[in-house]
Parts: sequence; C-alpha cells; structure tokens
Amino acid sequence: MKKSNFLRAALLTLFLLATNAKAIGIQNVSGTVDSFDKSNIVLKQEHGPSLKVPRSLLSDENEKNLKPGQKLQLNIDLRTIEKLNPKSKNK
Repeated sequence: MKKSNFLRAALLTLFLLATNAKAIGIQNVSGTVDSFDKSNIVLKQEHGPSLKVPRSLLSDENEKNLKPGQKLQLNIDLRTIEKLNPKSKNK
C-alpha cells in the first residue's frame, strides 16, 4: 500500500470514528437545580421534564456553590440520561 493511500485510509477511519461518536449522542441540557444529594442533581429543564443527572458532571467550582434554583448548562451523554431517567423521552 502506498503511503498516500495509507494516510487516506487512516483519515477516513478517523472521520468514521468521529461520526459514530456523534451518533452516540451528547445532549446540551440546561435548567435550574430543583434538588440534589451526594451523587445526583434533579435539574428542571427549561424545555422538558425534570432530569436526574450525575453530580460528577459539575466543575469543582459549580459543585462548591451548588444550591437550589441555580441555573446550570451541561453536556450529557444520552446513555447517562437514559440510565438515570429510564422513562425519559429526551432524544
């Protein structure tokens, strides 16, 4: 295989992997904190139902200052949303 063909194949592979990663799905979720415990936050979305999201998604600064009514915007893997909110139709 020529070097240029190898590079094309490598670039095509990277492109396909990147496309598949997008297909998995990352969703931007924004809303206000309704309640929280040690591991999860209940986020009341601006558009849609309340969602339970892992507290580990927060930055250290946001976690220290977390309080009910606080506005948050998070990028969450759809698999995480489905795992914590089995009846969620948020796709």
